[in-house]
Amino acid sequence: MKNDKPYLFINEIEDQLEKDRLLDEFLTHLHLYCDHLFFEIGGAEPEAKQEVIITADGDLDYFSKVEELIACAPKSDDWDFIAFIPPRDVNFSVEYEDLIINPHEVFFLPLEDPDEPGSICIRLGLKNFEDICDNKWLRPCCFKLIDAVLGEKVFAEDIKHIEIDQLPEEPSDFGFLPLDRLPSYVAWHKTQGTSNQDNQ
Repeated sequence: MKNDKPYLFINEIEDQLEKDRLLDEFLTHLHLYCDHLFFEIGGAEPEAKQEVIITADGDLDYFSKVEELIACAPKSDDWDFIAFIPPRDVNFSVEYEDLIINPHEVFFLPLEDPDEPGSICIRLGLKNFEDICDNKWLRPCCFKLIDAVLGEKVFAEDIKHIEIDQLPEEPSDFGFLPLDRLPSYVAWHKTQGTSNQDNQ
């Protein structure tokens, strides 16, 4: 909090070198605590509270470190301190190196794992999969996409397996659902699993 003023207005800094310096300094101090954690900082509205999101980049081994750090965050009128990447609406695109994926063009198909009944597995269907299937950033980009749609914690704890394939011409005919329905599907699936255990 002694050094928060430059970060309050970091989105308004036009000097990219100065912005990078501030972000690098923040990361350096965060890594003194745990070098497996990362952060997002900023806010959509200049007059609203700014956010610091601490993330373990989906690594379950370091989730407790995120929770411990956020539990120690000070109370502030200017900042919200948030544990894990929260879920977002699908009105965005994911850019990863030279690859851009629009969530509105992605569907998902629920899958069953015969070796682990009740686990959540999905197949992502991309309209342009055949054009980008050899791109080395495809899988990381899709993971970032699901991370944003579900939130980091739900993705890491509840999704067991993801496949990526070409989206059929008529997705609904093959059981594919729009990606914005994935959060409600995961919530429903978890409820079903709990109900089944109760019935047993």
